[in-house]
Amino acid sequence: MIDLSIVVPIFNVQDYLEACLASVEAALLPAFTAEVLCIDDGSTDSSGQIAQSFATRDSRFRVITQVNGGYGKAINTGMRAARGRFVTIVESDDVILPQAYPALLALLERDETLDFVKTPTSPSRSTAPALKCRCLLTARPPPPCSSSPPDRCGRGLSLTTA
Repeated sequence: MIDLSIVVPIFNVQDYLEACLASVEAALLPAFTAEVLCIDDGSTDSSGQIAQSFATRDSRFRVITQVNGGYGKAINTGMRAARGRFVTIVESDDVILPQAYPALLALLERDETLDFVKTPTSPSRSTAPALKCRCLLTARPPPPCSSSPPDRCGRGLSLTTA
């Protein structure tokens, strides 16, 4: 079984996508198995080709192309295609720190009562100043929620930086 499915919703982000996917690729360590689902939501720039170049050279990357339906549809497409025990969503203008996935997986595996782990966003030191470092890792499938408001469902852990 795949440990982690990484969903990357993509729409016209050619200026950021190479850095995003390169950071994800660098964070895929041998300690766990992963798949990267690049959901091209009808991009009209070179975003689809950039994602395809990663899929061509690294079998862990897969590109799913769809007619533009918006962010929510892209996320849902990725969640339906995900085969991992855990799922994370990486925004296509974010970068991931190299040790992010092992650390987050370890937290979820250590405490089975957690439904999600969320990390803060911080500015990237990459060449694209608009990029952020962030990672949200969730257990799959999400637990049913009958709480009102629904954002009070589940037990989570939010990481902070010192």
